[in-house]
Amino acid sequence: MRAYRYRYAVYGFLIAASYCGLLFVLHYIVSDGTPGQLLREFPAAAILVFVSLPVCLITGYLLGAERDRRKATALLNEKYEQQSESLEELSALLAHSEEMRQMAGIAAGEMKHPLTSIVGYALTLREYWDKFDDEKKRAFVDYIKISSSRLEAMSNDLLRIMELSKGFPRPQIVSMNLNEIIDEVCGTLEDIYAERGLRIALRFHGDIPLMQSDPSQFFDLCYNLLDICMRCSEDNNMISVWCSFKAPKLTLHLRCHKSALGSREIVAIRIWPPQEKETEMATLSMEYRLASAMVRETGGELRLETVGESGFSFFISFFEDR
Repeated sequence: MRAYRYRYAVYGFLIAASYCGLLFVLHYIVSDGTPGQLLREFPAAAILVFVSLPVCLITGYLLGAERDRRKATALLNEKYEQQSESLEELSALLAHSEEMRQMAGIAAGEMKHPLTSIVGYALTLREYWDKFDDEKKRAFVDYIKISSSRLEAMSNDLLRIMELSKGFPRPQIVSMNLNEIIDEVCGTLEDIYAERGLRIALRFHGDIPLMQSDPSQFFDLCYNLLDICMRCSEDNNMISVWCSFKAPKLTLHLRCHKSALGSREIVAIRIWPPQEKETEMATLSMEYRLASAMVRETGGELRLETVGESGFSFFISFFEDR
């Protein structure tokens, strides 16, 4: 750090010595006098020689010290910027980890309900197997099947959250048939919510081309958003699903016509983190947050809009050139 101050001090001394030497040479050329004669005959020259050497030496030292200071300041600023960037990255990483932890906690808590139902139905069926008729047995098996579907969906959400916590994994890009996947999602959720009298009206506008994406990820995305619509809907109502393609955009539209939630609660689904972690709203927020992350990963767009006093719609758009 002190290289410049000493280097400049030497430069200053050499300049002063060169100037004095030039003065002696010129005096010799003009008057054939020696340096000693010059110093004796001209006291001002002597003062100039003896003063210029230390002055130039000190001046060079000070200039070098100033450059050392600027260099040290630049290094400190660079280190400060690096530390600030590292701190921002660490803060973002901690915030992301906390978000994933909260989402995983909500998903794990939600898994308890279908798991408890499966165990309860299985134990009841085992205990009263001989007393139940075939219709009653089939009903219990259907209940177990529905709870298993719900448990599988929450397990998929938990796996997606674990993937997000490690960064976006490379999706398995293949040609997939959207009609089949959406139809499968609708059938699964209709079975789960059949007890509440909820139905899904599915409509495809025109020919839907094959899409290059990850089928399992697209299934989870559609499931989460449609599950939000089914959870929020009042009993004995219809959920509408439209799918259309107009190059280069494919649009999936999901609508809950009559929600049991108010408009403020619907908008609150987008707020993260939720104020209360073990509530229905927390589950809705987690599903929406996870769906938003999956849409961003595929380069699409997700939009939530309220419709009327209690309805709402999801619009998911995908683009061919992304």
